[in-house]
Amino acid sequence: FAATWGSGDYYVDLDNIAVRAKPLLPVFGIYPTSADFGNLVSGTVSAPMTFTITNNGSGTLNIAKESIAITGANADQFILSPIATDIALESSQTAVLSISFQPTGIGTENATLSLTDNTGSKALQTVSLTGRAIEAGTIPFAYGFESGLGSWAVVNGNQTNKWAVGTANANNGTYSAYISNDDGATNSYDIVATSVTHLYRDFIIPEGLTNLKLKFAWKANGEGTSTLYDYLRVFLIEGDTMPEAGTQLVTNQLGTTYLLNGNVWQEVTIDLDDAIAGTAKRLVFSWRNDSSAGTQPPVAIDDVRIVSGANTDAAIVVGGNIQITPPAITMPDTSVLNPSVSISGLNPGSSDVVTVSTSYSNAAEGLINTGLTFNLAGTSFGGSTISITHNLGFVPVNVAYRILPGQNWMFVDNPGDWTATDVYFTIAVRGDGDVEIVLPNEDGATLPFAGTLLTASINSLHNVTLSWITQTESNMQGYYVLRAESADFATAAIISPMIDALNTSTEATYSYIDMELIRGITYYYWVQGMEMQGEGSVMGPVSITLSAETDPELPLIPVVTALQNAYPNPFNPQTNIRYSMNIPGDVKIDIYNMKGQLIRSFNATHQNPGYYSVVFDGKDMNGRYVSSGVYYYRMTSGKYSSTKKMIMMK
Repeated sequence: FAATWGSGDYYVDLDNIAVRAKPLLPVFGIYPTSADFGNLVSGTVSAPMTFTITNNGSGTLNIAKESIAITGANADQFILSPIATDIALESSQTAVLSISFQPTGIGTENATLSLTDNTGSKALQTVSLTGRAIEAGTIPFAYGFESGLGSWAVVNGNQTNKWAVGTANANNGTYSAYISNDDGATNSYDIVATSVTHLYRDFIIPEGLTNLKLKFAWKANGEGTSTLYDYLRVFLIEGDTMPEAGTQLVTNQLGTTYLLNGNVWQEVTIDLDDAIAGTAKRLVFSWRNDSSAGTQPPVAIDDVRIVSGANTDAAIVVGGNIQITPPAITMPDTSVLNPSVSISGLNPGSSDVVTVSTSYSNAAEGLINTGLTFNLAGTSFGGSTISITHNLGFVPVNVAYRILPGQNWMFVDNPGDWTATDVYFTIAVRGDGDVEIVLPNEDGATLPFAGTLLTASINSLHNVTLSWITQTESNMQGYYVLRAESADFATAAIISPMIDALNTSTEATYSYIDMELIRGITYYYWVQGMEMQGEGSVMGPVSITLSAETDPELPLIPVVTALQNAYPNPFNPQTNIRYSMNIPGDVKIDIYNMKGQLIRSFNATHQNPGYYSVVFDGKDMNGRYVSSGVYYYRMTSGKYSSTKKMIMMK
């Protein structure tokens, strides 16, 4: 309308007048008309969400309590609070329903709130319900957003500046989480559009954990010095508390306020209260900006970790690789080391969380001369390559490691290119346990059973002589020699009886001759020392290759004609039957079962003396595989005859 004045009178002009009659019948209304419960840890219950029913007409809106139900494929994942009586609402009156989300699986759950009123002809009213069930974050935890949001959730609402995951800004890898005003295309914000948005992840903190640390990388500018305007804050709230877009959190803040650090990534470590162990918590990163001014860029975060232990850090495996920089460690002389660990060759499909803990010890179990120590956990490290930046200032002679809970130490010598800052080696042992790695404590020091003291050589009889030297011994039972055809210790078999230890405080020398060999094969040897308590340490491997029969540098004429032991034995499905000939001649190898029945024969004529073998493939003369059991193989050549036993083990 408009009011004007003229000739002493006031005139009022009215336009677009509408007169509506209030409906004579009840009109159903409900708010909200749909509900998203967001992310929730499977097995927990959300805070109730309320739904307000209003009679927007006249008359009485009637809804029978029996007609109110949750339906749909995932109806059992939502809980409708009990309704005591039928609903009867006069004009403008309201009633409230309460629904909680209680997921039991993993993934998105959808259902419908359904009810029937007396409007029209028993009108069916519906409200869509949705929620996402996630796995709780476990401790240790690490996430670098390389797989998108994952189990993180954003609360952006209709705010202009929103949380996003993208490639605009990353600390490690390609992705990070950051504030953006263009759906993640850039890490920038509208400085004149007030926004409050949240990024959160749920955790269940196991009971008994102590010394908990929250770590993350961040960078941000923003606005504010004495008064803060545009910034990041971090909160740890109850697991059933949902942050709201546009509303700032005010309690349970962690750390400080993060802003104005330029465009440089910085690491943060925040101590968490031990009292949170055994509880469910929600970790929230909250961005707030006003509409006055500000400096680009807004916040970006990456590499979020929660670990237990002052000297521990964690990272997630990406593409079979990982890099971790654990906290600095103080040496006995009060100097400070800043080590780091890189691992390659892990399972490329793994997304395991790996932790690295450091310590400095002069008393690692079963070792002497021990110094900087690393404990790796969280995945299978077998076959992976460990690269350590130790910064010790000297080149280690060797490194020891073992797969826990096993007690056998493996020793790796400097291959010639280790430096005063870096070493590397490959875990040549299968196993899913944690890995303990120990470096020596000073320049020139060796750990016990140093691999440089284990040697292998070929003697004049074409056998392998193993020799090893120990620096000092006490409480030792003795030693076993193990052999394999690969560098994997898990495939090695004991080939010697126990060689008694001398238990001397001075240097001791031992040797063993391996006579059961095949030319053209590379053999790997270890020596395992056994203590009186049954625990052991391992040195090796050392490898040696027996050249082919045509190698002129090796002895070709055996001292005797003899049948050697089959290898492997027991076998499945095949084994090598080896023999030597000191003169030319015919050879027959017969294989018998326990009943004395001939099941296979091999015949050969050799024009020259030498070492020979035949392969028994586990089949009889009819090409059928023999059954498990004991078999005898007999060699006949001229007047020579010998019989030995072998076992087929399926």
